[in-house]
Amino acid sequence: MPTFNSLNELQKYIESQASKVLKNEVAQTVTQEMSETIKEVEYPKYVSHAENPYIRQMDDGGLSDVRNMQVEVIDDNTISITNERMDGTTDVAQIFATGIGYTWKNSEIYSMQPFPRNFYADTVERLLKNQKHVEAFKQGMTRLGLNVK
Repeated sequence: MPTFNSLNELQKYIESQASKVLKNEVAQTVTQEMSETIKEVEYPKYVSHAENPYIRQMDDGGLSDVRNMQVEVIDDNTISITNERMDGTTDVAQIFATGIGYTWKNSEIYSMQPFPRNFYADTVERLLKNQKHVEAFKQGMTRLGLNVK
């Protein structure tokens, strides 16, 4: 742990470490929670029928695949996580979240438009309840040598 000559130096150091933790531990935790939310909360809202089956890609390139989730650093204290799942030029994540834009006319969901399944809001709600992002932040700061309670 470095030494500091002023509170300002200490604050800058803590902020730089916090930024690293946001980009790593917190981002990883939030993307995992978003994936779980999509699988546990959103996918079950629409069930495929035998006469009109729909096979989801899930974690193999689908909406719940964390590889489709992009972390953007807004500033040292803020990250934005978006789902970039596309099907050609179709923004699947946007359609899924807003419920607008379904084009599969034979699907039950097409006739129910708008049929939003806002996994962003549901992920935030789950995180507010389970505080996994806070725990990830604490663990990350501890990993970097800062004691956080």
